[in-house]
Amino acid sequence: MKEGVVNSAFVSNENLQLHRDDEQKPHEKAHEEEFSEGPCGWSGFTPSCLQCCNNAKGFVFFFGLLAIVQSAVVNGFFSTIISTIEKRYKLNSFQSGIIASSYDVSSCVLSLVIPFSGERGHKPRWMAFSAFMLGLGSFICSLPHYTSGLYEYGTNESDTVPATNRSEDSCSTSSLSALSNYFYVFILGHLIMGVGGTSIYTLGIAHIDISVPSEKSSLYTGVGYMMTILGVAFGYIVSGQLLNIYVDVDQLQDVALSPEDPRWVGGWWIGYLIGLPAAWLLIVPFLGFPKHLPGMLCKLVTPVCRE
Repeated sequence: MKEGVVNSAFVSNENLQLHRDDEQKPHEKAHEEEFSEGPCGWSGFTPSCLQCCNNAKGFVFFFGLLAIVQSAVVNGFFSTIISTIEKRYKLNSFQSGIIASSYDVSSCVLSLVIPFSGERGHKPRWMAFSAFMLGLGSFICSLPHYTSGLYEYGTNESDTVPATNRSEDSCSTSSLSALSNYFYVFILGHLIMGVGGTSIYTLGIAHIDISVPSEKSSLYTGVGYMMTILGVAFGYIVSGQLLNIYVDVDQLQDVALSPEDPRWVGGWWIGYLIGLPAAWLLIVPFLGFPKHLPGMLCKLVTPVCRE
C-alpha cells in the first residue's frame, strides 16, 4: 500500500521526529560519502606506521617538498642555465624568452580549468598528477643533451660555434638550424611543467585551507609558500655548481677548457635530470593520502569544530 503524506496533527512527536530522521538519512549519508575520511595507504595496504602522516602536517610536509622541486626546476635551474642553453643550441634572446614564458602561458590557460575539474575531486591525487607532469617536463627538457651529440668548440677563445660546423669564418646553416630546432623541445617541456605547477598552487593550497582549523590556515599556507622560496634559492645554488661541470661529463679529460673560457658549456641538463626522480618519488606518498584528512568532516558539518 502506497504511503501518503504524514500529517503532523495525527502523529506523536516521537514518531514525527523518527520520520524526519529517516527523511534526512539519505541526504546525510550522501554528504558523509562526499566528505569521507580514510586511512593513509594504498588500496588495502594501510599499515599503522603510516597513520602518523595522515594529518595536515604530513600533507604540508610533502606539499612543501613538491613546491621545492617545482620552484627549483622552473625558476632556479632555468634562470641560471638560460645563457648556457642559448650558447649550446644557438638560440637568441627572443627564443629563450619564449621558452621561459611557456610555463606561465600553460599555467594561465589552465588556471581555471584545473581548479574547476578538481574542486570535488581527490586533491592528493591531483598532487600526484602534478609531480608526474613536473618530472615528465624535466625529462623532456633534458632530452636535447642526449640527441644533439657532443659539444665541439672552436679553436679560438671567441669561437663558440662547433669546429666541425665551421668553414673558415662561416658556420653551416643546416647545422645551426638543427640545433635551434631544440627550441621547440624546451617549449614542450616547460608547457608540461606548467600543467603540473597549476594544480599545486590552486588545489594544493585549497586542500590545506579546508583541512586545518581556520586560525591555523594562514600558518600552514605560509609554510607552503616558504618552501617555494627555498626551492628557488636551492635551484640557483645547485645549478651554479653544476655549470662548473663540463656539459659532456664523459669527455672532460679530453677538454682543454676551464669554466672561465667563453667556449665553456656547463652541465645545464643535470638539474633537469635531478628533477625527474625528485618529482616522481613524491607520487607515491600523495597517492597514499585519503581524499579528506581526518577531522575535515567535523570541521565542515559541526559548527563547534569551526570555532
